[in-house]
Amino acid sequence: MQARTATSPRSGTAASPEARGPGWWLAAATLVLPSLVVVPLALDAFRLPQRMAAEWLALASLLGCAGVLARVRGRALLAQPSVQAALPLLLVALCGLFWTAHPAHVRDGVVDLAIGVAALVCWSLAFAPAALRRLLEAAMIPAVALAVLAILQLHHWWEPVQTRPDLGGARMGLTAFAGNPGDLAALLVLPCLVAQARLGAADRRATPWGWALALALGVYALAASQTLTALAALLAGSVVLWAVRLPRRALWGGAAGLLVAALVLLAVPALRARAAFVAHAGSTGQLNEMLSGRLDGWRVAVELLREHPFAGVGQGAYRAEFAPAKLRLLAEGTPFYVGHVNPSFANAHDEYLEIAADLGWPGVLALLWGIGVLVVAGWRARRALEAGERGLVLAGLVALALLALTYFPLRLAPVALGWTAFLAWVAANGGAAADRDDAASDERRARARRIACTVLLALVLAGQTVRGASRLLSSMYVHAVQQQMGAANATGRVPSALVDASLRVLARAHRLDPAAVEPLAFAGDVLLVAHRDPEADAAYRRAIAHEPRGETFFNHGLLLWQMENSDGAVVELRRGVALLPRLTSQVPPGAAAEVASAPIVPLPR
Repeated sequence: MQARTATSPRSGTAASPEARGPGWWLAAATLVLPSLVVVPLALDAFRLPQRMAAEWLALASLLGCAGVLARVRGRALLAQPSVQAALPLLLVALCGLFWTAHPAHVRDGVVDLAIGVAALVCWSLAFAPAALRRLLEAAMIPAVALAVLAILQLHHWWEPVQTRPDLGGARMGLTAFAGNPGDLAALLVLPCLVAQARLGAADRRATPWGWALALALGVYALAASQTLTALAALLAGSVVLWAVRLPRRALWGGAAGLLVAALVLLAVPALRARAAFVAHAGSTGQLNEMLSGRLDGWRVAVELLREHPFAGVGQGAYRAEFAPAKLRLLAEGTPFYVGHVNPSFANAHDEYLEIAADLGWPGVLALLWGIGVLVVAGWRARRALEAGERGLVLAGLVALALLALTYFPLRLAPVALGWTAFLAWVAANGGAAADRDDAASDERRARARRIACTVLLALVLAGQTVRGASRLLSSMYVHAVQQQMGAANATGRVPSALVDASLRVLARAHRLDPAAVEPLAFAGDVLLVAHRDPEADAAYRRAIAHEPRGETFFNHGLLLWQMENSDGAVVELRRGVALLPRLTSQVPPGAAAEVASAPIVPLPR
């Protein structure tokens, strides 16, 4: 028998042979590279390419660890905290494939979840705690890079990423390569906690000034993003970290230091103004304004749980059910936030509620079980760690719990895989060492297992390569058609050959990414511009059946008005305006009064 020996994260070496092998370097690349990936030619230039890159690298890291993973005894797997925490949730999500009304969305969501679970389990088994701890420090590299870029954008010194001026003002221009300020802020929380833990390390070989500078850049970028959720998560995590790290007599000094840091942050004019607005909205009972409209996503999630308590709508299907559920709630008189730039929620902005909506009460129970297992593992880890590292365990768990309360950090691949490495580190410290077969005892059997494991992981990686390339090509095809049709429409003449070619490209884009609604919806737009009304009507109905959105309803209403189907047009235009109030000014003049007074007709269930 050969067991992995857990070593102190401060030791700098690990007793396991996988500490700095190819699997570890690929895992480090998984945390470092994806958040720097941008594909301007894609319709989704940020989240989709970063998700595909992160998932591919995560699976590649597992292939790099195939030899180590093949030696783990099968009966020891269920004793590992990572397996106990993640397996029930994955099994519940898999069950959703059999009864969901959105199979394409659920297949995509289940694959994403399975990759995350595989990374959590395999990293906790393949890497020693010290190696996992170094992974967390590697995540500081992209955090510093994005923080620097965000600061440059803030001061207009260099702006490689441009946003439309109508997308929420100056704050929304602070994106770096994360896509939006919320994603950037979510990415910075864990590295800022790791930097603080490193600053408090007893290791004299540490470079405190480098870590202090990295922390300062991260906090400055966080403050500039004005993302109060991430700042609250970082502040709470910092309080826990230093409360554990400092001796009792120094706690008051630490508290004073954190208070000073909070006051300094509030000295930033834009952040102070945002905090004042949130405080005013809360004091006057404007809860949804205080939450920046997040209550909309929460209400829809609760409604979906009420309607589908035992099965949910399926992993990843929340975005397809958001608009129908919101229309039902609007028809019942439930108020919604009107200040959204894009009111079509792809996520509930609350991980707990989205799990409830996607997987029903079984998913909630599986989630609570997984949280309990990880908390127990974190509690057990205190025996193997020094005070500073114990503080990081508790601080990370608290920060993640708060971040997940009002955001979706586990659905943004670069953010999620950073937290996956953190949870793998917690599980590795809090669980027993995994039993491994001694290769010398049965060389033939050991070789067969290594080959089987390598072949299996290679096939999975090949499948992910095809999947990732297909998703990116689909997004690039839609973007190309959008650009070409927009340019042609601006001239007032759209050749029929261009229309036919665009439709073929969009059909191929849909085959490449069956979960995406954009190829279907934009096919209706192309046909609308080409005045091929019956085909456009069918295309819009397919898009609405697949994933309803406010723009699709509205454009379908314009088409029906053009086809002189006034009754159908009013219903669709009313739905579109209800979901996207900013479209009110674009309602045809002849239909404006009727649309304004018409009731909202929910979609049939």
